Amino acid sequence: MQGMETLRDAEVLIAIVDAGSISAAARRRGITQPALSRAVARVEGRLGVTLLDRSSRTLRLTEAGARFVEGARQLLRDARALEATTSALGGRLGGTLRVSVPPALGRRRLVAPILAWSRAHRSVRLELILEPRLVDLAAERVDVAVRLGSLPDSSLVARRLGSYEHVLVAAPSYLAARGTPRAPDELDQHALLAMSTVGPNTTWPFARGRQRRAIVVRPTFTTNDGEALVAAAVAGLGVTVVSDFLVDDALACGALVSVLPEWSLPSAPITALTTRAASTQPHVRSLLAHLTRRRVRGG
Repeated sequence: MQGMETLRDAEVLIAIVDAGSISAAARRRGITQPALSRAVARVEGRLGVTLLDRSSRTLRLTEAGARFVEGARQLLRDARALEATTSALGGRLGGTLRVSVPPALGRRRLVAPILAWSRAHRSVRLELILEPRLVDLAAERVDVAVRLGSLPDSSLVARRLGSYEHVLVAAPSYLAARGTPRAPDELDQHALLAMSTVGPNTTWPFARGRQRRAIVVRPTFTTNDGEALVAAAVAGLGVTVVSDFLVDDALACGALVSVLPEWSLPSAPITALTTRAASTQPHVRSLLAHLTRRRVRGG
């Protein structure tokens, strides 16, 4: 059927663009690179135009290819919306649901409730994507993206799922060698570990009752990965502030201990984002209601 063939063509080109190369797209789809290259050639032959510029060392769409992909994304969005809406008319959920979550939070807090929802709605095809980057929901056909922390204003629909805490931790070996700080002001005498997003004016804001202390962070070690930050703390490199869901196991087994537990650090929201169009789809509403009832928490 011509319509189904067009949908398959759309999926092939979008997969290549989203993956960044034919080889990466082939790995994601579980097929060989030559097979995917032949599929592209068949699409180009049927349409009578060149879609991919093969003379470039990096993936580039021709003008015709860019127009095709733009239209293809909308075509697939419309097809998925039609499938979901039609299934809902029959009293059941259906269609495809693409969900993007941060890997660390996903593995520790979100995968289990999402899979529980999927078991109850087997007629919905679930695609669960664990990656740290901020996805473009509309361009990448993602229905729900879970994000951590404060978010900028946008046209997306936001729904709060829960929150997580920040905790100050260190390894017992580090504290035995350097001493345990008894107040936030003493942290400037210690090796501090932080995310690489830290700037010259970044502070750790502590609170205890009505007392407030803002400690300027001058780290001796930085990384762009939260789990690497935890590993550095476990290795005894210093004291750090991390999201609580990252250190549950390390605290439980004694690899890390809480520092200044009588002082608190700000909590942060866990938010689900959807486009306005996706927010009206029955399967999206169902999943978000399920996650909201579970009240996702970091720790």
